[in-house]
Amino acid sequence: MMKASGIVLAGGKSTRMGRDKANIRLGSQTMLERSVEKLQQIFDEVIIVSDRPSKYALTGTRQVFDIYGGKGPLGGIHAGLSVAGNSNAFITACDMPFWQPEMAAFLLQCLEDYDAAIPRVAGYIEPLFAVYSKRCLPAVEACLQQDIYKIIEVFPLLKVKYVEEEAWGKFGDTDKIFININTPQELKTLLRGMTV
Repeated sequence: MMKASGIVLAGGKSTRMGRDKANIRLGSQTMLERSVEKLQQIFDEVIIVSDRPSKYALTGTRQVFDIYGGKGPLGGIHAGLSVAGNSNAFITACDMPFWQPEMAAFLLQCLEDYDAAIPRVAGYIEPLFAVYSKRCLPAVEACLQQDIYKIIEVFPLLKVKYVEEEAWGKFGDTDKIFININTPQELKTLLRGMTV
């Protein structure tokens, strides 16, 4: 077990999907259950952040809800880091079903003395599949208090390590492992011919 926290964000409104993405089943598990199972393989603490307490009661997890409600994923990052019992945390969204635990462990190793370690793939950063230190909290909270909700607007205030695309090839197809599911059509397309 790594001495770090695993945090999964499950508080989104799922407007485009039309139903709670966390509870969508992929095979025998929901998307949230898949994420939690992976986090529990490597982290000594697993936290679920949602829009209300005890919404997802999964064994071996800690349930928390946003301190700054209605502020999107940045509010979820803040809530998770605020209660984390470790200095560093891997944070992921519940709608990314194809990542592997080894990827989270690798990101933690990349953190070193940075405030955050964030993948950059095909020119895009992945702030909801990243490692954050609790040192990020003052900057995150300052942005929330100023009604700044975009995660990328926090990064200029932090020391960020961007983990470039070439580092991810050993984990498989980056087009698949970094994908998130937002709409019913995306769900159908992704599951067609894929082993989940």
